[in-house]
Amino acid sequence: VEEVLLNRAEARVRKSNPDVSGALNDLNAILEYRYENFSPLSLAMFSGSVPLVLERIIDERRYELCYEGFRWFDLKRLKIRIGHDNNGVTVYLDGDDLRYVVQIPDKELSVNELMEANPR
Repeated sequence: VEEVLLNRAEARVRKSNPDVSGALNDLNAILEYRYENFSPLSLAMFSGSVPLVLERIIDERRYELCYEGFRWFDLKRLKIRIGHDNNGVTVYLDGDDLRYVVQIPDKELSVNELMEANPR
């Protein structure tokens, strides 16, 4: 249920005429269930900024759907830059990096000569 509410909240904010109050209602429904003494979120808390509301929705997706396999798809879909520690050196993967692309297995490529491997 939480994923559906988060998807709807994001869709409401991304519309050409954003429904921020509807998005916050969806977000509040999730947070109200999660926390005991919860004070509902309001647009005033975000200084009226729709991008800040969207950012909060994306953050809530990260928290609520943790360990359920959604984060990689969100990183790819939203082109979020991430950093990995490699022996004390941070290596960054930009949102449009081709290393995000899943390769087609060689076995599948060998079956159909018209199929090409994804670029890397």
